[in-house]
Amino acid sequence: MGWRSVWNAAAVAALGLAALSACDQRLAAQPAREHEAFAALEQVSASGVDPLAPPASRSGEGAARRTEASAPARKIDGRPMWSDNRRYSAEENARYQFDRHAAELGARDFDDFLVKAHAFVNAPPEGTLSLTRANGDKLLFDPKSQLFGMVRSDGAPRTVFKPETGKAYWDEQVAEESGAAGRSRTARTAEREDRS
Repeated sequence: MGWRSVWNAAAVAALGLAALSACDQRLAAQPAREHEAFAALEQVSASGVDPLAPPASRSGEGAARRTEASAPARKIDGRPMWSDNRRYSAEENARYQFDRHAAELGARDFDDFLVKAHAFVNAPPEGTLSLTRANGDKLLFDPKSQLFGMVRSDGAPRTVFKPETGKAYWDEQVAEESGAAGRSRTARTAEREDRS
């Protein structure tokens, strides 16, 4: 094996390691729900259905999922039951949050969870800290119950849970928002200076 072959093999190995490193960094930056999706890539379900395949390619699921995603969300006190997003319907997001956080809210069942989540984000207890993001989302933290919530401007909850770190979690959110606002102001200032 000549030095060029060794050099080529080393270059290919280095590129492979760089690609793996980039994947690890991308996973670290993803929300927990996204981690689950990437983990599903490694395990194809026992039925042989790819859990990440587009809905239309899953046997029989495509039409039902498209209908569910396009249907208007159920209302709780005139507000959407939960927030939807590009990947999941309001119902799917609410069920996901229920599975993870129902016990933290003391919810007996799914409907009780929805009522309690809406009560917290749309009529928070006295003394609840709040912060509104530039996109209209409101962050809430009740120091007494240690509940954290996020709600869209239309009253649809995004999440309600008790962070493990309590108030420190709230402080991190405030710092991130302050940093984002500062970066945004810096970008606008730089843009104005470029125009002059």
